[in-house]
Amino acid sequence: MKLTGHSGCINAIQTFGDKNKSGFIISASQDKSIIIWNENGSIKHNLIGHTENVVEVSLSSDGKTLISSSWDRTAKVWDVNSGKLLFNFNNHGNIVSSAIILENGYFVTYCEDRMIRIFSPNGDLFSQSKEYSDILKNLTIFPNNPNILILSSMNGKIILWNLSENSPQKEISDYNGYPICYLTAKSNYLVTCSQDRVLRIFNILFDNLELKQSITQNSISWGCCFLSNGDIVTSGSDNYIRIFSQNPIKKSSSSIQEPSIPVKTHPKTIDGKEFDFVFDVDVQEGCEPLKIGFNRGDDPWAVSKQFVLKHKLEKEYLPQIVEFLTQNVGPHNIALPSSDPITGGSRYIPPTTTTTQQTIPSSSSSTPLRKDPLTGDGGYHGKTINSQNIASRFFPLQDYIVFDSGNLKEMKKKIFEFNKQVENSVDENILEQITEAICNPTEFTSFPPNYSQILLTLLRWPSDKMIPVLDLFRLIVRNNECQQLVIDNEEGNFIFSQILSYSTADKTTPQRMLSFRFLSNLFPNILSRQVIHKYLSAILTSIEGSHLINHVQSRIAYASLLQNLCIESANIRKSEFGLKIRLTQQICSFLLIEKENEIIFSLCVALGTLISSDLLVKEVVIRENFLKPLKNIIDNTDGNTKSCAFDLKKLLL
Repeated sequence: MKLTGHSGCINAIQTFGDKNKSGFIISASQDKSIIIWNENGSIKHNLIGHTENVVEVSLSSDGKTLISSSWDRTAKVWDVNSGKLLFNFNNHGNIVSSAIILENGYFVTYCEDRMIRIFSPNGDLFSQSKEYSDILKNLTIFPNNPNILILSSMNGKIILWNLSENSPQKEISDYNGYPICYLTAKSNYLVTCSQDRVLRIFNILFDNLELKQSITQNSISWGCCFLSNGDIVTSGSDNYIRIFSQNPIKKSSSSIQEPSIPVKTHPKTIDGKEFDFVFDVDVQEGCEPLKIGFNRGDDPWAVSKQFVLKHKLEKEYLPQIVEFLTQNVGPHNIALPSSDPITGGSRYIPPTTTTTQQTIPSSSSSTPLRKDPLTGDGGYHGKTINSQNIASRFFPLQDYIVFDSGNLKEMKKKIFEFNKQVENSVDENILEQITEAICNPTEFTSFPPNYSQILLTLLRWPSDKMIPVLDLFRLIVRNNECQQLVIDNEEGNFIFSQILSYSTADKTTPQRMLSFRFLSNLFPNILSRQVIHKYLSAILTSIEGSHLINHVQSRIAYASLLQNLCIESANIRKSEFGLKIRLTQQICSFLLIEKENEIIFSLCVALGTLISSDLLVKEVVIRENFLKPLKNIIDNTDGNTKSCAFDLKKLLL
C-alpha cells in the first residue's frame, strides 16, 4: 500500500493499534501538515495549523491525543478522533525539536533554546527549566519511574531528567564525547546508537542505568527501535538494516559480508588478552619486536598512545604507529577519534606542514621504526607520507562566495508593480528610498529610519509576489548600512526563517535560487554568521535534495552555498559533528549526478575544504564509497575540474 497526501518530505511516522479498535498511522511533513490515516490508507484527518516544517509527532499511550513539534517555534496538541486543535504552545524561543505526552496528561517539550518546558493538562505553562549546557534530543519516558525523562545529548551523554524539579538529575558519559544519534526505551531496557558505531544496551533500574552490553558495528546507526518481540533493529550508514535478538535460533545463516582485511597477522593474543589484530613493531635492530594489539572499533590514537607510554618510547613514534594501524586495519574497523585531530585536544599533534618524510612499519615483516622520524637516523625507509601530496591550489577555500550582480531595474519595477496589487502595501516614498539606496548607492546611500519595518511587511506578501522581494533582500544584506539587519534578535530571526522557507522543495525554482543566494550573502558578516550557526540544522534540512533542480543557475547557487558552509565548517563544534556528516552527504549526492563542469568544480573545492577543516570527514567520505565516483569525475572532465578532483582523490587516499 502506498499512501499519497503530502507535498513535502515526511519527517516522522507514528502508528497505533490494539485488539479493541482499529489502528491508524500519523505522518508529519515538511509541507507543514500532519495527516492521520485509517488502516485502509484513506485520510481520516489532515491537520493544518503549523506555519513551518513539522519535525516530530508523539502519541499519548491511549492513542487519543497527539502532540506535534515544528520549526515555527510551537508545539500543538490535537484530538486524534476529531482532528481538533486542543492547545497551541507558543512559549518557545526557537525551533521545537521534540515533544511527548506523559501518563498523567502533562506535556513536555524541548526547544533549541536548550530549555525543557512542562505544560499542564489544561494547556498552561507549568514549568520552564534553566538553559542546559548542551543540545539535547530524543525525549523518552523512563519506563520504571514516570518522574524521570531520558534524553541524549550531542556531546555524548545520556541525561536523566527529574520532572518534579525540571532539572538534570544525572549524566551518564560512556560515549567519549561522540554524539548520540538515537535512543529508545522499552520495558527494562534502553538502547542507544552513537557516532562511535557502538550499539549500547542498558538495564533500566529505578533511577539509574546499568550498561549490559556494547555491540560494535561496521557503520554508524542513525536510528534504532524495539520490535514487539523484544528484538532490536538498527539502520546503518552502510545501507544495511540489522536485527539483534537474544534468541540464538534467529541467527542469520547468510550474514552480511563485512569488508575483508588483506593483512597477515600473528596469533591474536598479547599477555593472554585477545585482540582482533596483532602486529610486530621493531623499534631497535637486534632486539625482540614489540607486539601491538587492536580491536575493531578501537581508536588508533588511543591505542598508539597507550603503546608508546607502556614501552616508554619517544612520542615521535606516535603519528607513525597511528598511520600504520589506520592503513592496515582499514577505516571501517576504527572508531571516530574522540578528540579533534586538527586542534589535537589532549592529544599529540602530528606534523602537518613539514614536507619531511615519515616512516611507517610494514605489517608483513618486522621493520624498525626510525629513532628520529625527522632525520631518519639508523632506520629503514618504508612507505612515506609527504604533506605536499595533499597540497592543492584549489582548497581549502577561504573567501566566501557572494552574489552582488543582478537586474536591478527590473527588480525595482516588479516590486512597485506588486505593491499596487497586495493588501498590505507599503508607503511608496519610503520604498523608493530603500530601492534607490540599493540600486544606486553612489547617488543615494541613506536608508529611511523605519526601513526595517517596511522590509518586514514585504516578507509578508503572498508567495507569488516574493521573487523581487527575495532578490531585494539578497542585495540588502550586502549593504554596509544594513549588516545589522539579520542578526540574532526577533526581527533578524523572522527575516532569516521567512527567506529560508523559500529554499524548500515545495517552492518555485526562482524562489529557491534566490533563497540560496540570500543565504550565501550572509556569510561575510560575522553577526549574520551567528544566525547561520543557530539554524544550521534547519538549513541543511531545507536545502536537502536541491541537487535535483532542473535549472543550472539554481544548482550553481546551491553549490555556492555548500562552499560557504564548508568554509564555515571549521567553526562547527565537535558536539555537532553530525551536521558535518549531513553536509558531506549532500555534497557527495550532488557530485554523483551533476554533469555541469563548473558545478562539479565548485563541489570538489567544497569537499576538499570540508575535509581540510576536519579529518574525520575523510572517514565519512570513504565510508560513503565515494572514491569510485571521484575516479569517474577525473576520467570525464578536464582543466581545473579534473585537477581539483585529482587533488581531492590524493587527499582521500
